[in-house]
Amino acid sequence: MDIFKRKNKISKEEQVEQLISYIKEKTKKDSFGINILPEKTPSIFDSKLSGIPYWDLEKPFPLDSEGNNLSLLCQINFSEENVEGSILPQEGILQFFISTDDPYFGTSDDYNYTNNKNFRIIYHEKINEQITKEQIIQKYNLSDSQPDSSPILHEVCFSLKKETVYLSPISEDFTPLFQQAVKEIFNIDFEDEYYDLLDDKHFDNGKIYGRKLRTELKSNQSYLLGYPYFCQGDPRESPNTPQPKPFDTVLLQLDSSTNSDYIMWGDMGIGNFLINSEDLQNCDFSNVIYYWDCD
Repeated sequence: MDIFKRKNKISKEEQVEQLISYIKEKTKKDSFGINILPEKTPSIFDSKLSGIPYWDLEKPFPLDSEGNNLSLLCQINFSEENVEGSILPQEGILQFFISTDDPYFGTSDDYNYTNNKNFRIIYHEKINEQITKEQIIQKYNLSDSQPDSSPILHEVCFSLKKETVYLSPISEDFTPLFQQAVKEIFNIDFEDEYYDLLDDKHFDNGKIYGRKLRTELKSNQSYLLGYPYFCQGDPRESPNTPQPKPFDTVLLQLDSSTNSDYIMWGDMGIGNFLINSEDLQNCDFSNVIYYWDCD
C-alpha cells in the first residue's frame, strides 16, 4: 500500500525533496572542511597532515607510554585560517599527535578514549617564527621521513573552508527526525527506518530516492565542527570513557573515503577527536576523545 496515496497531487520526487529540505533546515550546521593543497610545500608553520611540527624549544616533546616521540597527525595554524564567528581558536597552532609505534594508532585498547597515553592534543597560543625545522629535528631527534605505520600516507598542506553540513542518515538521531518530518509534512504516522519508506514498494525506482537522500545528507568527510561519523559505534557510549561534560563537538574528523590519497584508517575508516564545546571555547584540550574505526 502506498502511504503517500493521499498526497498524489505532487510527484514522488517532490515529496522526497520536501523531506530532504525539512531535514536540512532542522539540522544545518557550519563546519570547516579540510581542503588539501598538494601543490604547496609544507613548512613547520603550515596547516598540514603529518610532517615535522612546529614546536616551542622550551617545552618537552610529547611522548607515548613507552617514552617514544609521538608523530604529528595534523596541525592547524589558526593564525592563517579564517574561522571568524566560530568557537574555534582565532590564533595559534593546534596539533594532534598519535603513536605510530602502536597498531591502534594511539587510540585506547581498553575503551577509555580520553586516556592520553598514546596521543596528545597540544595548543600553542603564541608562535615563534624564528624557530627552524632543523632546530626542532636536532633537539628532539625527530625523523623527517614519513612513518611506516601511520593513517597519513603523505605529508600535505591544507586550508580550511567554511561549509554547511547536515545530520546523516547513518546517525542514531536520524530515524526519529525522519519520522517527525513525515508526520509534519504529510500528516502520516511512520514508525520505520527511512529506507523502509524510500523503497520500490512505495516509490517507483525508490532506491534512487534513497540514494539521493543519503548523498545530499552525507556527513562522512574531513572537517572541524559538523556532525561525527562512526563506522561501528559511538565512543561516547563506552562505560570506560569518563564524561564529566558531554563531548558534543567535533574538534577534528579525518575521513579515508573522501581523502584516500592522503588518509587511510585501517580499511577505509574514519578518525574522530571529540571535545566539549565549553572546553573548546576556553582552549582547554586536556579532555578529548580520540577514536577511529573502520568497517
